[in-house]
Amino acid sequence: MARQSVKDFFDSYSEDFDSIYEGRRSLAKKLTDRFLRKSIRGRYLKTVKECSPLEGKTILDIGCGSGQYSTSLAAAGAKYVLGIDFSRNMIELAQEKAEKLNVRDRCRFVTADFNGYDFSNYYDYSIAIGFMEYVSEPVQTITKIVKLTKNKALFSFPDSRGILAWQRRFRYRWKCPLFMYSRREIVDLFGRVSCKDVAIEKVNRDYFVTVTI
Repeated sequence: MARQSVKDFFDSYSEDFDSIYEGRRSLAKKLTDRFLRKSIRGRYLKTVKECSPLEGKTILDIGCGSGQYSTSLAAAGAKYVLGIDFSRNMIELAQEKAEKLNVRDRCRFVTADFNGYDFSNYYDYSIAIGFMEYVSEPVQTITKIVKLTKNKALFSFPDSRGILAWQRRFRYRWKCPLFMYSRREIVDLFGRVSCKDVAIEKVNRDYFVTVTI
């Protein structure tokens, strides 16, 4: 039921979500995003930095949404990117973006639930950005992501503290389940997965986690 509510939310939210990256916003919306969504920009830049070197690499984009990360990394030199998301509307936006940027030959997008999908390949980089806050079984999910990764797995987790966390919980209370974390809880999660090389960095109101395999 929880997964279905998340899917329904992102199916209905897909156009508004995509506008955060694409600039199709009013001035008031842009100002709101500037102050309340700085983490989105920060974790995007951090992801691009960590996916280096990029030439010839393969990438798994988990919860790919409208394809902002997938298409950007493909355009920057990635050999192949697989984006997976259980929102069909998001996948359609991602496919349109890949066509627009002329990277359709290097991007494949799948409408599916990550935990239930049977992958046939391993990937140099796996990214789960803006994804873990909707996952009710984080240890299972992290374990699967790490097993699919050859080089680095990148994650973001929203900080459970502060007024912005409270504000986000309030906005989502009738939309879908939302999971937020303290640094200690993140350390515990990755300890349970037995990851050895784990770096945790604060990026605005998110924790950015890099697991080097």
